[in-house]
Amino acid sequence: MAQRMLAYTREQASVWRAILDGRKALAGEFVKAFQDAPLQRLVLVGAGSSYTAAQFAKEILERLLQVEATVAVPTRIGTLLPLLPRSSGAVFFAISQSGRSTNTEDAAKKIRASGHLVTAVTANPQSPVAQLCGSCVPVLCGEETVGPKTKGMTATALTLTLLGMELALAKGILSAETYQETIAAFGSEVIIYEAREENLCPLHLRACLKSSNEDGDESKSKHLGRNKEFALTIFPKSAELVEPAK
Repeated sequence: MAQRMLAYTREQASVWRAILDGRKALAGEFVKAFQDAPLQRLVLVGAGSSYTAAQFAKEILERLLQVEATVAVPTRIGTLLPLLPRSSGAVFFAISQSGRSTNTEDAAKKIRASGHLVTAVTANPQSPVAQLCGSCVPVLCGEETVGPKTKGMTATALTLTLLGMELALAKGILSAETYQETIAAFGSEVIIYEAREENLCPLHLRACLKSSNEDGDESKSKHLGRNKEFALTIFPKSAELVEPAK
């Protein structure tokens, strides 16, 4: 299993490059749906590594789109929905790398039944979660059949960030100059990662193994913080460039 996990981690740079290169096509449907729509809150629903990816992207999305973002495990949706009527301007994401998370599937059903729009973010557009949602943004990472999710977690975080960037650009919140600078910085980080002699260190592996025990419980913040630290491998400096247009 360790060797396969190592292979997955070493695939990350090519996965990130594919996502960066395909960002316009990946985000196109989402941007078209929400470019002119009022946007007041984002709700990112996911469990395990999807929850970790959403937590990483949360602060960047809030800064980009100037709205509040909430990250929730699927079992919290029943208590959140009564607080978010359709008039609240909330936009929901159902995040699942495999698209087969039964809890996320149940949450998507409840969100749709309440009349809200929900976008699936998954590596499997044919999955149950994707089919339940009104639209789907593919995560171009492929399957991870063994161990905790590594390339899937970082790919999901990058995909969510780029969704926010594309929508902020379309809404005129993010300047074209800052957008281009940030995309270029992302590309530079991928090149740096590719050039490293060792793409996976033992500490990184231990952090990934920790994530396999995460169930999305907010009380496990110390483990989440450690995983977010290593998620910064994607863009430790480029994320700092993301600022709204003044």
